[in-house]
Amino acid sequence: MKTILSLQNVESEIEQWQIDEVRKRTENYLKDPSLVTDIEDFLKEIENEL
Repeated sequence: MKTILSLQNVESEIEQWQIDEVRKRTENYLKDPSLVTDIEDFLKEIENEL
């Protein structure tokens, strides 16, 4: 069974720094997709920063 949530009436603000970060990461990916970090590396990186 799937649950479908409607977001039509939900308002949400995205911080400008988050928008900038996504744009930066997207640009970097488009320049060189081979540089993408896989999820395991990403999680290790976060863990190391804690």
